[in-house]
Amino acid sequence: MAGLKIFVNGVLAFSPLPGAPNLPVTFKCLKNPVDSTFLCFALLELQADQGDVFVAVSPDRADGALSLYGPTQGVHVTAEARSPLGLRVILPATTDHQVPVQPRSLVFSFSDAANASLGSFTFRFACRGVADEALFRLKKDRLPELEAEAGQSSSQFFEVETLQPATNSVGYAIAAISPPGAGFGHGLLQSANRYQSPDGPLVEAAYFGRPAGAPPEVFVVTASDSQGATQDVPFISWLVDTPAKGELRIAALDPDPAGSDRNAESITLENVSSRVLNLAQCSLEDEQHISLFGTTLNLPYGTPGRHVIAGGRLSPGARLAVKPSFTMNNDFDAFTLRNARGRKLDYAAYLRRLPGSPPPASPRQSVVFRQTVSLNGFDEMADVTLPSALEDGDLVLIRPDPASKLWSGEIPHPWTGPAGWLDANGQPVPAPAGWVLPLPSAPLYALLMNAAPAPKLIGSTAHSIVIDRQSKAALGLGSGMRTVSFLRNDPSFGRFLSWGQFDIEVIVLRH
Repeated sequence: MAGLKIFVNGVLAFSPLPGAPNLPVTFKCLKNPVDSTFLCFALLELQADQGDVFVAVSPDRADGALSLYGPTQGVHVTAEARSPLGLRVILPATTDHQVPVQPRSLVFSFSDAANASLGSFTFRFACRGVADEALFRLKKDRLPELEAEAGQSSSQFFEVETLQPATNSVGYAIAAISPPGAGFGHGLLQSANRYQSPDGPLVEAAYFGRPAGAPPEVFVVTASDSQGATQDVPFISWLVDTPAKGELRIAALDPDPAGSDRNAESITLENVSSRVLNLAQCSLEDEQHISLFGTTLNLPYGTPGRHVIAGGRLSPGARLAVKPSFTMNNDFDAFTLRNARGRKLDYAAYLRRLPGSPPPASPRQSVVFRQTVSLNGFDEMADVTLPSALEDGDLVLIRPDPASKLWSGEIPHPWTGPAGWLDANGQPVPAPAGWVLPLPSAPLYALLMNAAPAPKLIGSTAHSIVIDRQSKAALGLGSGMRTVSFLRNDPSFGRFLSWGQFDIEVIVLRH
């Protein structure tokens, strides 16, 4: 298993090397004089005992009391340098007014450059409230970090809130505690030498947009009051290890794989850079606008979905097939690739079929379901249950047998076929007074398919329904449905003398 040395506020607290001092660690949390909490900031530094390793750090539990800042995921830790990690603890007061104590831990997970797991390690410590009072905190519950991206300038201002009462003024100073980073800068913007609650200076952290490779910068803001008490808060400015524009692209799209689409559709990414890329927290978004020759097409877009890549690294020239959590529509879709900071890296789209047009020829399409169901005069509906839910791109054929006949049992109404009761001129015969039909616009006794908000007329005609983003509203069948139900345009059923049946064949074809 990988070995890791851990420094706490500059002191070596843990090392896997034989004979190294492994000290019990307790973080002292200062009492906040304006509420009933206890507050602590600390700086941890990580260093490999030999070679290098990639590290992901997480708290033992996500309860909000323990927060981490600075690089925490996929951190490249070497034996030559220390990687900073910030820790903030907020302890609530106990109900019995005792000093709060919490045993806590951090979980370090190790992997190599190929993303293969090298084990994990749990670093245990204690958080203890003390009577000494905190002098300041950051407003708006901010963590003291600046996340930057290679080649992109950025800056943040942090408002400092002095916690001491008006009788105790507090002064502030700022100093670097690591070698200045090539692209980073910091400053303390003051309008007064000493501050009283709730005022304080502004802390500025900035990155000047240099290329990748700038090491993190750590600086500390120190406060001191008139009684000689001090409090330090370490700040971390760091580059998020994420692809830049021109390093990662969308290389291929497969919205309609053979067989079931579920968990098989894919978007292939390619590393076109000369370095190993960390894909953690990169994302893909669908239902983006499609432009053709500079014109945005007015297509019926759906609700955008977002797929976040949890982790992994991609070597130069390598490809990764991502199976997105959203549906890749078979007719048309468009996608945006973003890095961990939300910056757009690439865009890809396809237009395989315009709304309302027939699907493109698919010689590999095959029958995945075929069944004939019969609707008689005694049952209100005849249901067909599919072995799996309908998917985007499926072709559903509904073939009523026009020769099948059914008599409702209503004298003197005749035998009718699926087309319903038509007169000698082929026109629908008006329904008797007082009859409330499922579909008043359809002939009496005509074959219908159940759908919302109103049934769809099937009649004696074969129907071909392509399952897509519009089919459910327009034709009554949509992705995710497993039941096809048929009924007659008849206000009642189960008459004693009813006879015969309508036969309907249902076929589902899938690529």
